[in-house]
Amino acid sequence: MPLDPQVQALLERVASGGQKPIDEIPIDEGRAVGRMLALFDGEPEPVAAVEDRRIPGPAGDIVRSGRPGRAGRRSVTSCSSTR
Repeated sequence: MPLDPQVQALLERVASGGQKPIDEIPIDEGRAVGRMLALFDGEPEPVAAVEDRRIPGPAGDIVRSGRPGRAGRRSVTSCSSTR
């Protein structure tokens, strides 16, 4: 079975090496890489609620917390800077 063209492109890019770290590439390119990597994620987990909280910190002050939509799952917290 042939690979999805986007997966094939990702594998070729990784194999070619010499890539800059994700924090050194333009934001649009980083988002494109993220979309390609998302192909490997499978079906997303259901989310019952998402909450943004402001917590002061040296790199910014926001934390996003998600409550799972299925019993027995733990919550997920992702941090991002407001700067």
